[in-house]
Amino acid sequence: MAIAPAPRSSKKRAPLYEEVAEHVRERIYDYRLPPGEWIDEPALCEELGISRTPLREALKLLAAEGLVQIDAGRGARVTRLTLEDLNQLFPVMAMLEGRCAHEAVKHIDDAGVAQLEALHAAMDAAAADGNIADYYRNNYLIHETVQHYAGNPWLIRITHDLHRILKMHRGRQLLTPGRTAQSLAEHRELMECFRRRDAEAAERTMERHLLSQGQALAAYVAAGGLLNVPAPLPTEGGRATGPAQVGGVMSGGFRAGPTARAIPAGLLPRSSHPALPPNRCVAPAVRPTTVWRRRRRRWPWSRPAPGR
Repeated sequence: MAIAPAPRSSKKRAPLYEEVAEHVRERIYDYRLPPGEWIDEPALCEELGISRTPLREALKLLAAEGLVQIDAGRGARVTRLTLEDLNQLFPVMAMLEGRCAHEAVKHIDDAGVAQLEALHAAMDAAAADGNIADYYRNNYLIHETVQHYAGNPWLIRITHDLHRILKMHRGRQLLTPGRTAQSLAEHRELMECFRRRDAEAAERTMERHLLSQGQALAAYVAAGGLLNVPAPLPTEGGRATGPAQVGGVMSGGFRAGPTARAIPAGLLPRSSHPALPPNRCVAPAVRPTTVWRRRRRRWPWSRPAPGR
């Protein structure tokens, strides 16, 4: 797959290594680069039509985010998380997202609360339909919106970076029986805190919500579910009944449906994360990746002399 030239625009284009990082990041999220796999840098450069320099810069960026690990002399491989890693990450995320909720309640306006209300209504409807994949997408956007309205770029940056690490595993906690109903109840309590503009209660509620996610994920693993393998969430009336054996591989036991309810237009918050362009919000659904090719200049002195 070659990388095609982007259309001309008056806006300043992101550095090439950031575009490469986004491309590799999406491959990691959809398991085309599975956890633990070494990244074949020459093959990836050939496929994308780029030199090694932007790829190496992209891998350094992904290493800073925790998505890959660089081993000097051997290359880079996709990070493989263990349950112990996740048990250590969720309490940290609970503190960070709790603080985001606290700050968001103090800074959010009526339009922001209306955004949360609309997303919560869509999430509630998805839960009623048994569409767990759509429930998770709206759930994820609620968390993104809360972080946006926190208004603290340093807090948002750290939280986003940890979100990227947890993204491949966080959704499967909804495969634990009863977790979707529990999660919905926690979100209803959080929305009530925003309606009352109670910052302290919002912080406590969000912290409990994140700790509950970690506990549900541990229960999923204890019931036989595996980490670091695809675990599609059910759609179109699917119900979470725990992990099951599918095709010889332990996964969530569900197959994603062909369609899912679209997020209402105008509900995506502007991202204040420095690594993301304006008006962009990372969602769990796989986004199409624009691939490009930059012409390689052949300098006169790089050409072989006549007769060689």
